Amino acid sequence: LGNGTGTSRSSPARVGGLADTKGLAAGGNHSLAFKRDGTVWNWGANDSGQLGDGTNNNRAAPTQVLGLNEA
Repeated sequence: LGNGTGTSRSSPARVGGLADTKGLAAGGNHSLAFKRDGTVWNWGANDSGQLGDGTNNNRAAPTQVLGLNEA
């Protein structure tokens, strides 16, 4: 969900830490945010490494993708 909890919701919720975001992308179980400073942030399921952080750890809150800036 991105709000730091594992609670399921049936309606949208604010995701903290994403001030100055210019775009979002969502997959089936993970999401990405693109900030105006060029950084990319992700959260959600990571079973197949889809968050690109070199782990298979799920992320309940946005985490910056290191070494990746939106072009």
